[in-house]
Amino acid sequence: MPPLRSGKLFGALGLLLLSGGCCAPTGQKIDDVVCDIAAHPIDLQPLPADQAPIPQPLPDTAVKPASYEEPVMPRKADAAPAVLKGDRLQIPDALLPGGPIPRIQLPADENDPKRKEVLDQLYPAMPATGDNVQPAMGPEGRPLTLADLQRLALSNSPLFRQAAANVEAMRGAAVQAGAYPNPSIGFQEDTAGTAGGPGYIGGFLNQVIKTGNKLQLQRAAATMDLRNAELALKRAKTDLTHTVRGQYYQVLVAQENVRVSRALADFTSAVYDIQVKNVRKGGFAAPYEPMQLRVLAWQAQAALVQARNRYTGAWKQLAASLGLPGMHPTELAGRIDTPIPVYDHAAVLARALQSHTDVLSAENTLTQARFRLKLAQVQVVPDVTVNVVLQKDGTGPPFGTVYSLQAGFPVPIFDRNQGGIYQAQAQVVQASDESHRVRDDLTTRLAVAFEAYENNRVILHFYRDKILPDQVRAYRAIYDRYQKEAQPALPPGVPVSATPAFSDVVVAQQNLAQSIATYAQTLGAMWQAVADVADLIQTDDLFQLGFAGACPEKVDVPDLANLPGLPCMHPCSPLPDPQLKTGDGPWPSAAPDLDNPATTAPIERQAPARH
Repeated sequence: MPPLRSGKLFGALGLLLLSGGCCAPTGQKIDDVVCDIAAHPIDLQPLPADQAPIPQPLPDTAVKPASYEEPVMPRKADAAPAVLKGDRLQIPDALLPGGPIPRIQLPADENDPKRKEVLDQLYPAMPATGDNVQPAMGPEGRPLTLADLQRLALSNSPLFRQAAANVEAMRGAAVQAGAYPNPSIGFQEDTAGTAGGPGYIGGFLNQVIKTGNKLQLQRAAATMDLRNAELALKRAKTDLTHTVRGQYYQVLVAQENVRVSRALADFTSAVYDIQVKNVRKGGFAAPYEPMQLRVLAWQAQAALVQARNRYTGAWKQLAASLGLPGMHPTELAGRIDTPIPVYDHAAVLARALQSHTDVLSAENTLTQARFRLKLAQVQVVPDVTVNVVLQKDGTGPPFGTVYSLQAGFPVPIFDRNQGGIYQAQAQVVQASDESHRVRDDLTTRLAVAFEAYENNRVILHFYRDKILPDQVRAYRAIYDRYQKEAQPALPPGVPVSATPAFSDVVVAQQNLAQSIATYAQTLGAMWQAVADVADLIQTDDLFQLGFAGACPEKVDVPDLANLPGLPCMHPCSPLPDPQLKTGDGPWPSAAPDLDNPATTAPIERQAPARH
C-alpha cells in the first residue's frame, strides 16, 4: 500500500477542522431568538385608536436668560458682627454674597421725575422663561407608546443579546458534555531491523469505553446550565422591561413638571408685574412687596431650569436603556394620570415565590447538584481501554498479517473519588438551601416594593380626595373675597383683619400649584412602585396582568386639566379601564427524572417544575 503523502494528510485534517469552525449558523440562530422575542408586544396601553397625540415641549438644553449670569462679589472674610445703631439692625456683610445692599430710597412725591427712574432700577422686568424644544415624532409619524419602547429595547439592548447568545453557548456545552470520546488511530512498526527487514508494520486503534452511565449524567448536569441560561434570558427580558417602564414614567413625570414649572414661573412673574404696577400707582402697596414676590419668581424660574434639566436627564437614561444612547428626544404617548392597578400582597407574593426565575433557577441548580453527585459516585466504576493492533509480518516467510488485542482498566484501590463524592454531597446541601434563600430574598424585596406602593397609593388618595379639593375651594374663596372686598380704601365698618390681602391670593395660588406639582411627583413615585411590584411578578403586560388575584381593580385618578388655577393645562383624555385576563404561569412542565438522565436532552426545550 503506497504511503499517504503529508500534503494530502494535512489537507484532510484542515478540512476536518474547518468543517466545525463556522459560527454563521449560531449567529443566525441568536438573531432569530432575539427578533422572535422582540416581535411580541409588551405593555400594550389601552389607548383609544383616535386619540390625538399630546405634544409636550422639551428642550435640548435649559433656556437660561442672559440676566441669570450675574457677577458674584467676593465675601469679606473679616466682616463685623451685626450691630444695632439706634433702632436699626445692621446686617453683617458676611451674610451678603454680593457685598453691601443699598436700602430702598423711593421719592415720596409721586410726581418726582426721579421716582420712575428709581422704580425702573429697583423693579426690572423678569426675563422670559424661553421656549421649549419641540420633540420629534416617532418613526411612524406618531408618539412612541410604551410597547414601542419595549420593542426598541429588546431589539437593541446588548445585555439581552448577550443573554440570548449565552443560551446557545450552554446548548452547545450540553451537547458536548455527552459526546463519546474519539478513538485514536496511528501507525506502528515493531522489531524494525532485527531480522534485516522492516519488522512488523501496521496500525493500531485505541478506544476508551465509558461505563457507569457517566456520559448521560454529564449531559444531564450540563442541561441544567442550559435551563438556567434560558431562565436568565427571561430574567434579562423582565429586567429590561422593568427598566424601560420605570424610565418611561420618569420621562412623563418630567414632562409634566416642565409644564407645571413653566406655568408657575409665568404666573409668579405676572404677579410680580402686577405688584410693581401697584407700587408705581401708589396707594396700599408697599415698596418692599414686589421684592418679596420677585424672590418667589426667581425661585420658580430656578425650579423650571431644574425641571428642564431633569427631563433631559430622564430622556437620556431612557434612550440608553433602549440601546440607543444617541436617540433624539421623541414624543411619548400616554399620561401619568391613567388608572393604577391595585395589587393584593398575598397574591403577588404567591406568584413570585412560585414562578420567579430566581426560584426556578435555584430548583435547577439543586437538580444539577444531584446529577453531579450521582456522577461523582459512578466515577469509581473504571472505564475500559481497548487497543487493537493490525500488522504485516515483514521479518520472514510467509509474511502474513498478524493482530493483537489489549484491554484494561484501572483498579480503584487507592483513588475511589472519596473527595469528589464528599464535595458533591456538600454541594447538594448548599443547593438545597438556595431555594429557601431565594424565597427569603424575594419576600424581602416585595416587602420593600410594596411599602413604597402602599405609601404612594395612600398619599395619592389624600391628594386626590382631600388635599387638592380643599386647596381648590380655599383658592376660589380667597380670590372671590379679594375681588369683592380688597380695595385701596376700605369701606366704613369693614375690619382690616377680615379682608384678604393680595398676598393671600398669591399664597393660595402658589399652594395650589405646589400641591399639583407634588401630586404629579407622587404619581411618578406611584408608577415606579407599580413597575417594581410587576418586576417581581415578571409579567409581560403591566396593564392587563395575566393571572387572577393580583390586580382585582383599578384606581382612577383625576385629570389634572380639571383643576383650576394654572394656565395651559392639557385637554382631558380619559382612558378606558383595561380588561383583566387570567392564565397560567410560563413554565408548566414537569421536572427531569434523576433516574433517567436521557429526559434532559438539551435539544428539546424542557422547563423546570414549579413547586
